Amino acid sequence: MKFCRWPRPYGWGVFSLLLLLALGGLWWQHQQNVLQRVSLQALKTALNHVFQGKFVGWPQEIEVDRKKLSVLYTFDEDLTHFIQKKLADYRSDYAAVAVIDNESGKILSVVGHQKEGNQINMALAFSSTHPSASLIKIVTAAGLLQRSPLTPQSKIAYNGRRTTLYKYQLQDRWNPWTREQSLAEAFACSNNVIFGKAALHYLPGNSMYELAAQFGFNQDLMQEVNLSRSNFPLPENQYHLAELASGFNKQTSISPIHAAVLAAAVANDGVMPYPFMAERMMVGGKELWKAKPRMKRVLAAQPALRLKKMMQETVDRGTARGSFRQMASMIKDQFIIGGKTGSITGGLPAGRHDWFTAFVIPRDARFGKGISISVLNVNVEKWRVRSTYLAKSIIEYYFQEQRSTAAQVGHTTSGKDDRHG
Repeated sequence: MKFCRWPRPYGWGVFSLLLLLALGGLWWQHQQNVLQRVSLQALKTALNHVFQGKFVGWPQEIEVDRKKLSVLYTFDEDLTHFIQKKLADYRSDYAAVAVIDNESGKILSVVGHQKEGNQINMALAFSSTHPSASLIKIVTAAGLLQRSPLTPQSKIAYNGRRTTLYKYQLQDRWNPWTREQSLAEAFACSNNVIFGKAALHYLPGNSMYELAAQFGFNQDLMQEVNLSRSNFPLPENQYHLAELASGFNKQTSISPIHAAVLAAAVANDGVMPYPFMAERMMVGGKELWKAKPRMKRVLAAQPALRLKKMMQETVDRGTARGSFRQMASMIKDQFIIGGKTGSITGGLPAGRHDWFTAFVIPRDARFGKGISISVLNVNVEKWRVRSTYLAKSIIEYYFQEQRSTAAQVGHTTSGKDDRHG
């Protein structure tokens, strides 16, 4: 058995050297992991300070264990400047915009603005004190399409105005004034009664609460910043369930960032991206930490496709049609656009909350899965601009700017090829 012995005289020396190298590698990896965790916590602390005073910019550098770390963000600076200018021009009492990349969850832009002082207020975009209103119908529709026999074409009868929700409206009573709408039509024109009735029939008990949690409510969505949790309470009774499922309440709340995530989950065929804004941290020119996109399936592909078409109806023929009717034909022809509006009085800051969240997907799959955007306007006395119009303007700018940049790059590349040809 001599062949099993270590070669002499190097046997134990080589073994010891390999052992030391292995232990050293483990120690170094442990130190890196500790530094990454400490750095991420330090970044979180630094970012949270941003919301406590006047916004002067995101911290570009932080210090950890006497090391200076540079932070690289996911933001599109040109898009952010455009949004800031738009919000400053229209001067709603309060406004917030979030734009995320559907495929990764990168936050391309996030802006909060308030009329008083005409200044940036980032807390508005990260706060979940805003009633979600009819945006919650995205979650309810997802549950109905996946957990019930209903389809977008299913007809449901209702009485009274679609924007109200009285207890008598939840009863199945037929009279000369009874009307019917399909689930898709009810979604597009935001029919509270139909969504309340459908939830009572098909999403009883804790089903709606569990569904909301699946879509990120009552959950932590971001790692590098304290994004306050969107709130969805447990239904107390049948009528309360109908209120929650339709958005006819002030208890269900959401942040503008989470609102964009809801649209992205539909755009991604039922896979919800977790949002992030810090792309990487560098120390001494070397990469210490890099964000890894996180994804979670919240809806099966087939129901997601149906919901995507229902959201398109909102833009084409529903509550958002007025603003998008005037959209540039280039955008209409090359992109699939779907969304959901919502409006309610209440929340913090107090006022009329006007919501719009939407996805924009290139029809040519080679160009990726596009973006999702949410726009919130809070108007106290005077209505200055609709969220749907602001969203349309931002979408047009983003994709026309991209097209222009691509054309310039293509022209430059073509020129170089010609010279070398």
